[in-house]
Amino acid sequence: MVVVMGGMGSVTGAVTASVVVGLVQQFANYYTADGLGDLSVVVMLAALLLVRPRGLTGRLA
Repeated sequence: MVVVMGGMGSVTGAVTASVVVGLVQQFANYYTADGLGDLSVVVMLAALLLVRPRGLTGRLA
């Protein structure tokens, strides 16, 4: 999931996405009901792929 969010073949994107996913999931688990952290990451993935289908740092082939 992190590689897709960061952009296929982009190490920088994967690192950035992993930090963002970890922070969002932990904050959501801490401040909301149990299990919403996982849901928030899936929703974030769907929203990102709608806005930027190639990921955060994906480029045209």
